[in-house]
Amino acid sequence: MTLIRKQLESLSRLHELDSQSVQKLSGKTRNIGMFHKAVGRMYGSLSEVAHFSSPRVGELLHVDERGELIGPSLLPVFTERSFACFDMTQFMAIHFIDWTVRQLASLVFRLR
Repeated sequence: MTLIRKQLESLSRLHELDSQSVQKLSGKTRNIGMFHKAVGRMYGSLSEVAHFSSPRVGELLHVDERGELIGPSLLPVFTERSFACFDMTQFMAIHFIDWTVRQLASLVFRLR
């Protein structure tokens, strides 16, 4: 989920670079608000996981029990929550493809 958050930040920067120079954006945080409000809520949840900032994030950990030993699993374990992560990954892929196609269309239009 932390990687999905990073991809969302990268995608928002790509959109910003369409209208502003690298020099103007240097040192500034990405504008996630350029997307739909639902993306802002998604970003908030992704940040919560990335920073492990609430107890509910701990529910994402899989607990391994081996006799008296109890602790978080070092290996990923599939749960129902895995579908939400997959959905966010697909969301990012679709938005990146959309951006890429618009860039290519713009380039073809300029070459004519």
